[in-house]
Amino acid sequence: MPETPQQTLARLQRELPLRRRQEAQLRARLIAVRRRIASVIRGIAIHKVSARQQAVRWALAQVGTIEHPPGSNSGPKISGWIRAGGGQPGWSWCQYFADAVAVHGGCRQIIDGYTVDVMRGAYARLGYRPIKVAEALPGDMIFFKFPGISSDPCDHVGIKLDGNRTVEGNTSSDRAGSQSNGGGVFVRDNHMQFAVGAVRVPYKS
Repeated sequence: MPETPQQTLARLQRELPLRRRQEAQLRARLIAVRRRIASVIRGIAIHKVSARQQAVRWALAQVGTIEHPPGSNSGPKISGWIRAGGGQPGWSWCQYFADAVAVHGGCRQIIDGYTVDVMRGAYARLGYRPIKVAEALPGDMIFFKFPGISSDPCDHVGIKLDGNRTVEGNTSSDRAGSQSNGGGVFVRDNHMQFAVGAVRVPYKS
C-alpha cells in the first residue's frame, strides 16, 4: 500500500539525519582531496626547474658535440648556433654556443659572436650585464684570456657550472688541444684561473 502523508513525513524525518551525515562525510572527503591536490601543486612549484637550471641542463646535454668535419667550425648543431647568432659558416663559435645556452633559458638572442663586445656590456640593454667573476652564478657567462692567443681583452667564453667548472663550446676536452678553438663542447675545470670577466645572463627565474 502507498504511504500515507504522515508515514512519508515520519520516514523523511528518520532519513534526514542519515543524509546529512552522508553529505557531511562527502564534503569532508572532497576537502581532503582538494588539500592533497593543493599539496601536490605546491610541491611541483617548489621543485620546478628554474630558467637558469634549464639553461645549464641544456648546455650539459650538448657536451660531446664536435665539429664535422674536424677543424671546420661547423657541424649540424654548431652551424645552427652560429646562424642563430647572425654569424657566417666557419666562424669561431664559443660565443654563439654561450648565446644558445642563454636562449634555451628564455633569454633574448644576442646577434654577436665577438666575445669582447659581450664582455664589455654591448648587450646590457638586453640584460646581459657585466659583473665581477666572483659574482657569477651557474648559467652566467665567463670570459677567458689565454696567454699568447691574441691582443684582445679576452679570447674565449664559457658558461659557469659550479666551483671552478665551466661548460664551453669550441674548446678541447683536456689541456693538450686548443683551449679557445678546440672544436667541441666540453666541461672544463681548469679555466677559471684565466677568467677576466663575467656577464650576468638575464634568466627570468
